[in-house]
Amino acid sequence: MYFYGSFLTQSGETVTAHIVTDNSRDKQIEIGDEKSGVFFTDNPVVIESCVNDTFDHLLRSQATIRLLTRDFIPDFFCTSCMDAVVNIFKGDKCIFAGFIEPQTYSQGYNEAYDELEISCIDVLSALQYSKYRDVSGPGVLYDAVKAEAGQRTFKEIIADILNNACNKIDISGHNGTRFFYDGSKAVDNNNENRYKIFGQLSIAELLFLGNDEDDVWQKSKVLEAILKYLNLHIVQDGLNFYIFTWESVKNPGNITWQELETGGTYRA
Repeated sequence: MYFYGSFLTQSGETVTAHIVTDNSRDKQIEIGDEKSGVFFTDNPVVIESCVNDTFDHLLRSQATIRLLTRDFIPDFFCTSCMDAVVNIFKGDKCIFAGFIEPQTYSQGYNEAYDELEISCIDVLSALQYSKYRDVSGPGVLYDAVKAEAGQRTFKEIIADILNNACNKIDISGHNGTRFFYDGSKAVDNNNENRYKIFGQLSIAELLFLGNDEDDVWQKSKVLEAILKYLNLHIVQDGLNFYIFTWESVKNPGNITWQELETGGTYRA
């Protein structure tokens, strides 16, 4: 099911929320339409950082969408992390992209219109709900994954984790996700190697697979271990991801970011 709707902030900006459940748009419901029986509350969207301190390597965020609804909406009760995709836009810019947090449906059932609070998590937070190489997922056997395990570069592991998690994250389908790196870590001072460190370092996958299926690392732990080794951090900004050091962002105007997938660069 596809839910969508817009509202104006106090400063006159248009905020639009999009929610797709079960990867289906067969039925569409417009939030704010009388026929739908679903409306925004007075404080409809709140986006918050979940960063504890500067030592965090995965800089996570969360969003809360508050609706008024006449009826129970079972589509918003998710049993697994990626059952429902959420995009929030301010104007034309995506300011949050993630998922409804599983098993967090909250509705009062006391009035003609009850307040429904939807808890949403970003992609970096969602990584805690799946294991490396999707072990224990549908059709993925631990013994088969372990038998095929080998040496992989940091770039291959990062791309595999993030691309898999972002597979359906762009609801509009126009922007797509992009991953940027600030070039702050390199194996030497050669300018040609400035952005290549993720492809030049590798690790054995067996480390993440453990001795049995219960020991397999969560994807969030794998990504965190790689970034911690390099003293780097990652943050999600809408549909874009940035890998950086705190030293770089002290002077953000001087950062030349490279897109990891295409190799293109741009100056912030």
